[in-house]
Amino acid sequence: MKRIVLGLAAALTLATVPAFADDYVALCKVNEEGNLSAEKLCLCASSKVKPEDRAAAIAAMKAMSDFATGRTPDTSSADMTRGTQAVMTAEAQCGM
Repeated sequence: MKRIVLGLAAALTLATVPAFADDYVALCKVNEEGNLSAEKLCLCASSKVKPEDRAAAIAAMKAMSDFATGRTPDTSSADMTRGTQAVMTAEAQCGM
């Protein structure tokens, strides 16, 4: 019984990771439009963002996308700063 419960818990945990990864990669590609290495960069950067920073990083990338389309997002929060830093650090680690 314990094995079944642990197996289900592991499966549910793994099932939620791709949703975040897909959001991160999708937003990254939008923000990297025109970059021929966008696919490689976004997949690499997604793997470098710490799980505890992922939601903040996704919010920061949404704000970057809003800014690029002429909207003015609120970028003053501590989470936004942390998310922007996480994105920049991840991209720098990928060396592109």
